[in-house]
Amino acid sequence: AGIPASRKLGRPVMIGLSRKSFLGQLTGRDTSERKAASIAGNLCAAGHGADILRVQDVRETVDAMKVLHAVESWNE
Repeated sequence: AGIPASRKLGRPVMIGLSRKSFLGQLTGRDTSERKAASIAGNLCAAGHGADILRVQDVRETVDAMKVLHAVESWNE
């Protein structure tokens, strides 16, 4: 939620959501079962202006970003 305010500081914004406890609170999943929630959160963070994502599941996150960009291009 604080990404837009952080961007006003004129510095790159890095987000690290992978398997964080708040994702477990939201989903009711244990740490090892939070991959989908982590990827969804990272997509949202990127969409809200995060410049850098610290992720544990690099391949899956890259694939998800490719799909997101492809879907977004359908509206252009």
